[in-house]
Amino acid sequence: MAYPPYVRARARELRIKNHRSLDELADHLALPKTTIYYWIKDLLLGRDRRESPHNGTRAMQAKYRRLREAAYEQGQTEYDVLLRAPTFRDFVALYIAEGYNAPVTRLRGATPIRPSSGWLQRLSGRVPTVSVQ
Repeated sequence: MAYPPYVRARARELRIKNHRSLDELADHLALPKTTIYYWIKDLLLGRDRRESPHNGTRAMQAKYRRLREAAYEQGQTEYDVLLRAPTFRDFVALYIAEGYNAPVTRLRGATPIRPSSGWLQRLSGRVPTVSVQ
């Protein structure tokens, strides 16, 4: 369906002047998001234009980046020791095969519970809970 040119112009104006998001424009103009997207895709809505309601976002991202980097570093230093444990490779293979989409404590299928829970406890520092359905 072809919309009048003034509707497209209004969407672009709202995007530029009011820094409206795609969802906001679709709600305001009562039009499909796909249509509006093609009208405004060249008009970037930069993060610096809009005040973030989440003041701690950058601090939180920096915190978790530091935690992630520390975990990677710890993994690199402990890898050789872990690899010598006879069940570690089995646990990693089972985790990848059975539970990579599930949360760490929710391994599915025929995963041997005792070795897996032992490795989960050792690697995470938390005691996993086990339930059988």
